[in-house]
Amino acid sequence: MGTTKAYLQASVARVQCREHGVVVAHVTWAYLLKEQLREVFRIKGIGGRRLLAGWLSWASHSRIPEFVTLARSIRRYKELIGNTLDHGLSNARSEATNTHLRALTKRAYGFHSPEALIAMALLTRGGLCPLLPGRAA
Repeated sequence: MGTTKAYLQASVARVQCREHGVVVAHVTWAYLLKEQLREVFRIKGIGGRRLLAGWLSWASHSRIPEFVTLARSIRRYKELIGNTLDHGLSNARSEATNTHLRALTKRAYGFHSPEALIAMALLTRGGLCPLLPGRAA
């Protein structure tokens, strides 16, 4: 396998590489679509909803298969995504907690009782901060 250099130019139309199957002109559009979707979640609220509606139209007509599929998925969950844009809530914290607790569970396989796992979970995720001997409060 060798390497191939590719240069993007604005005046280049859709050029397909026979060896790699990459449409060079799509790279710019894919980047712009990605950045526009990031902007939707940065703006939030009504403005984010309007931007999302425009983005869905743009992505659906882009003829980039991955973005067309993503647009379909976003349309399917549009109401839930709209709630996220309106209220700024996500499940990121609960997902992080679940991942952390799974890691703790793997570490706790050698413990003699489940109480040790519960104590570790309370220390790391529960906000429990016991006074340690020899330390000032």
